[in-house]
Amino acid sequence: MGTGTHFGDYRVNQALEPQPCYKSSVERRRQMFNRLLWLSFGFLFLVPIHLSAQYQTIEIEKVQLARSLAAMVLDPAGSPIPGVLVEEFSSDWKESLRSTKTDATGGFTFAPVKGRDVYFLQLRINGFDPLRVRVKIDPKQGKNLRLKLELAT
Repeated sequence: MGTGTHFGDYRVNQALEPQPCYKSSVERRRQMFNRLLWLSFGFLFLVPIHLSAQYQTIEIEKVQLARSLAAMVLDPAGSPIPGVLVEEFSSDWKESLRSTKTDATGGFTFAPVKGRDVYFLQLRINGFDPLRVRVKIDPKQGKNLRLKLELAT
């Protein structure tokens, strides 16, 4: 059965000689490259990657006249956006007074507050730049408000 001595269930090989390594330099480089490649891919999975859009708040400077405190929120293509957070703010934009979300058709409505002339509204949803708009209710000269959000870049 070959050279060696038996000790019970164990076999001891007496002829342990180092085996010569005949790998060429090309094979060694390829093996090193493969190790580095796997190490690099493994490192990518360990490092958290955070990709997010840059948001820029867009403010419509001119006060918008509307028939009521209701609007349709649209994307750049004109499609309604459901789930947009619509907040009414104080006149200095520091305090949120009330909020709602757009419905499945992209619409929202706030009840008017007696004695308030101008409403400061901010609209936000992931993927779009926040929009700030001031709205004044004028049932005679106002229009049905349609607000278009811009995609964040």
